[in-house]
Amino acid sequence: MSAARELGAYWPGDSPVHRARLRVKAVAMVLVSIAAVLARDPVSALVLLAAVLLVAGLSRVPARRVLAPVRAGWLILLIIGAYQVLAGGGSTASVAQAVAVVAVLLAAMTAAQLLTATTPTGRLLDGVVTAVRPLRRLGADPDRFALTTLIVLRSITWIAGAFDDARDAAVARGLQHSIRARTLPVILRTVDHAQRTGLALAARGLGDPEPDESSPTDRT
Repeated sequence: MSAARELGAYWPGDSPVHRARLRVKAVAMVLVSIAAVLARDPVSALVLLAAVLLVAGLSRVPARRVLAPVRAGWLILLIIGAYQVLAGGGSTASVAQAVAVVAVLLAAMTAAQLLTATTPTGRLLDGVVTAVRPLRRLGADPDRFALTTLIVLRSITWIAGAFDDARDAAVARGLQHSIRARTLPVILRTVDHAQRTGLALAARGLGDPEPDESSPTDRT
């Protein structure tokens, strides 16, 4: 399975991290994100990353699965780090800044992946509904919000699979260097997938709400 396909995928287990309440894990992830923003030096950033990796080890989720975001986005991380060094003229301070930036990104990405890898999708969506419920007074629909979240999570892995299939097909046809051969099928399949998803939702009465018949309308 490719790294992109493993993003947001649940890994069954009975570790302390799996058994932890969703509220605790969500708060921990938010705190990691806040700490990542506040970390300014490489030492703090590396300590934060080490703490996240320690929790990942306690989860007993395979390292390959926990580090899926890193494996999928390593090139972007490399570019970000290189930019930090080049922007600072290659000085020691710029290298330290690059280490800090990449480390906090790794910590945040790993924490988010760890949350989804140790939480069943149904439980995660129940948590989303609970979190959004106070916004019902403002017109928000918790169930619809949770459904949207589920569609996004599933679409990420589906699109990742479409890219893998397009790449394999291009290689089989000797077109591995053709951007068109590797992207056009993905675009077409994604549009078709979106249309079929929309039709399925509409068939279940989950599409756009019907206009209120009691509201005033223009009459001719």
